[in-house]
Amino acid sequence: MYESQFKIALAGLLLVDAGVRLHYQRGRKKFERAVVKHEQREKFLYYLVSLGLIPILFYLFTCWIDTFRLPFPPEFRWLGAWLILAGDLLFIWSHRTLGKNWSPFLEIRKEHSLVTSGPYRFIRHPMYAAIFVIGIGISLLSSNWIVALSYYAASDLHVSGQSIRRRENDDRTIRTRVHRIHAEY
Repeated sequence: MYESQFKIALAGLLLVDAGVRLHYQRGRKKFERAVVKHEQREKFLYYLVSLGLIPILFYLFTCWIDTFRLPFPPEFRWLGAWLILAGDLLFIWSHRTLGKNWSPFLEIRKEHSLVTSGPYRFIRHPMYAAIFVIGIGISLLSSNWIVALSYYAASDLHVSGQSIRRRENDDRTIRTRVHRIHAEY
């Protein structure tokens, strides 16, 4: 197999990822926000994550980091493509299930509700699980340990940074909101 086939497959799948994210990012502006927390800090975190993805661009468009290739057989590498696709599908399912409740920032919207259907029946943070599955796929498909480390460093920064800051606020906000909804019921 030629390395260029794997690079083209990875580039295409990453474009799908970006397209999904941009689609839902644009749709979030249609809803009125009631409470917003830490938006500037989270925007800064997104910029840091973007810097961590630069080695993936080097892998895709240059041969500078090809010497860090791992000896994975082609079957393993194509399994990576399927894992990226599976992660994308979980990501899309999570977005569709959240609907107007999704936001890249910690914010409460008017008419906000607790989502317990779709993938949220099985796991509390399916988008983070999707990011992890996509990372395994990127690692296998690229077969390059620099790409794998940079993706995991960037996604770990993203997930850890958000979940550490958000966990307490999310739980407190959800408890307050759910108690109010339950009281109205």
